[in-house]
Amino acid sequence: MYRKEKRSKNHDSPKTHSKINRIVLDRGRKYAYYAEQMETSFGRKNPVKKRNVERLAEEKKKRSEIMEISDTMARHKAIAENIPKEYFDYVYSVYGIGWTTDLQGTFNKIASYLKTDGIFIFSWHHTLNYCIAWSCDERKDVLVDNKFVLTKSYYDETYFKMPVHDSEIVLCNRKISTYINALAKAGFMVEQFIEETDSDSLKAAGDIDIKTQKAKMMPLSFCIKARKI
Repeated sequence: MYRKEKRSKNHDSPKTHSKINRIVLDRGRKYAYYAEQMETSFGRKNPVKKRNVERLAEEKKKRSEIMEISDTMARHKAIAENIPKEYFDYVYSVYGIGWTTDLQGTFNKIASYLKTDGIFIFSWHHTLNYCIAWSCDERKDVLVDNKFVLTKSYYDETYFKMPVHDSEIVLCNRKISTYINALAKAGFMVEQFIEETDSDSLKAAGDIDIKTQKAKMMPLSFCIKARKI
């Protein structure tokens, strides 16, 4: 069980964050690393409470040698249906949101989990990454006559396939405005939109790989911070 905490009106104060507990929901990825980092940033004396829905389901799966796909889906659905409403201070997703086939429905659910004024933070591949110098058939960055060429329309939001090992994945390369508008419809106000490349890539020189060359010219990912209103 999770104990609800009183929240300060000063949400931007680091001192406030270090004095009270925050209730965090991790949606999408199964890594505990990010939650641990949040615990560190908010202070060891009052660690952040966290609930990682997908990780709980994954741990159950690992304990069982054989699990039918239908049973796995049923378990995930049962866990998702038990997520408390208007309970969390923060929801974050690291490279997870882009997998959804129902973006608006996903954002609506996340909004329902958050308290009023709660924060939603997520990251995903930048739309331009799959539009410029990219081969879906080969799943890698490519140059045409040693140039970065537009290989896919920015406006094309149809689903496409890419090979992964001996299988394939299906993705939708959504426009940035699609994410912004879906957030607004779900009751969010965007506070920050980040398009950055890491400093090491920007400083790279000489004989560098295609991906790094691309990262020096455009953002390969983005991050959005939104507040429920």
